[in-house]
Amino acid sequence: MLLVLTGCTLVDQRSFRAEAPAPGQAELARTALPALPLITVRFDAPVDQAAIAGAVDLALARRPDAIFDVIAAIPGTASRAQQEAAMAQGRLDAEQVATALAQAGAARSRIEIGARGDSVPGLREIRVYLR
Repeated sequence: MLLVLTGCTLVDQRSFRAEAPAPGQAELARTALPALPLITVRFDAPVDQAAIAGAVDLALARRPDAIFDVIAAIPGTASRAQQEAAMAQGRLDAEQVATALAQAGAARSRIEIGARGDSVPGLREIRVYLR
């Protein structure tokens, strides 16, 4: 019996895919963001300009060359139509937060806008991450 198995090789994932695929842009962006946002802006109440200004001041005091990633949370489990609507609304919300960041002293060239899938549907919020 041992002689029969000596010429066999184990079939596993390496047999079909010799090397792991390179990560895409979305995966790279997801891994580049810190675990916790600098500030989260929810749109269930008026935007707190003072809180945004305070966060910008603290961030720039610690890191003058900081980049602010303004990320819209898009529900990943919603239907395609709901995701597209959330993406359009998220873009408007992110622009509003980016404008507030710029008014608070962040250089517009250091503000980047994006979107990220989220598991909480129906929640309108923008997360600002610091790089």
